[in-house]
Amino acid sequence: MSVTTALIVGLLAGWLIEWVIDWVYWRDKTGGVDVSMVEQRAKELEGQLKSAKAEAADAAAELKAVLEREAKLQAAKSALEDRVAELESIETAAARRETAKKAAAVGAAAGAAAGAEAQRQVDRADELKAIYGINQAVEKKLHDAKIRTYAQLAALGVARYQAIAGADVSEDVDPERVLFIARVTADSVENPQGDDLEAINGIGPVINGLLHDAGISTYADLGRLSQEAFEEILGEQTKNIVDEADIIAQARRLAVAK
Repeated sequence: MSVTTALIVGLLAGWLIEWVIDWVYWRDKTGGVDVSMVEQRAKELEGQLKSAKAEAADAAAELKAVLEREAKLQAAKSALEDRVAELESIETAAARRETAKKAAAVGAAAGAAAGAEAQRQVDRADELKAIYGINQAVEKKLHDAKIRTYAQLAALGVARYQAIAGADVSEDVDPERVLFIARVTADSVENPQGDDLEAINGIGPVINGLLHDAGISTYADLGRLSQEAFEEILGEQTKNIVDEADIIAQARRLAVAK
């Protein structure tokens, strides 16, 4: 018997005992006992007690069923939470795989681009003999040494350049001058957008505009000019220049420093 059933039965039994005691007491007070009435009342109470026991049993069974359903719901909830956690783990792993796949694709694309650029540099060949002091024979020797661009030529030291060119270099040609021209020419090729010429002390917006109109847009372009050519480009603005040679020297230093 459950606790609830025992409690209800106990209450009813207590009430029955109390009723009998009260009835006996008042019977002594009023005199005489009606046995048939007592028996009838006892049977009624016995029926009520049985009914109460049945109701208590039903209540206990219903409570047990409710507890069982609650346990099943809790188990289902736990299973659902476990499934959600499993799905989240699967989704996270899939996202990581997708991220890794994209990163690999980006890396492959970058590698392909770098390879293409490297091949372009290998296939590219500048007209080295356009530089004063390099004739066709010297250009061929440079090509044989895999020196095909202005940048590669500029990276050579004087001793290395002289060793490659050999006796084909004219005595009146300064190797340092050749390498300087190669350096500034390479800068012009690699920097078609131009430099900030106004960074040079002595050049303002007006002179900068005149230089750009003449096709002078980089430090290298300006550094290659002679003082006479520079003055010819400036025209009447020459009177506003304190030292043309210093401006050209600044441009050469900036071109070399890049």
